[in-house]
Amino acid sequence: MASCLNPKSPICLDPKSIIDAGGYHLLGSRIFSVLGLIFAILGVISDAMNATLGLEPISWFLLAIGVSVVSIAPCVGWAVAVYLRSIEAKKEQ
Repeated sequence: MASCLNPKSPICLDPKSIIDAGGYHLLGSRIFSVLGLIFAILGVISDAMNATLGLEPISWFLLAIGVSVVSIAPCVGWAVAVYLRSIEAKKEQ
């Protein structure tokens, strides 16, 4: 199913194995989303107190944005795998 030179490479995973591990992908996405929310809350609290909670408030906000963007990747990978699997199922019909 995987059409690449090295089928054991993690980059060349077939869609079925990605769909089977979908729970783990979505769990990772949820963890990163919650982490981004926590960083944003720390930024708001730090800015409201005019204090530095380990980092400057803008750094907490930038960290929250970065982690939130990273949280999208597992969902996109899983969605692409589901899409490729559906295309393959339509071709078989």
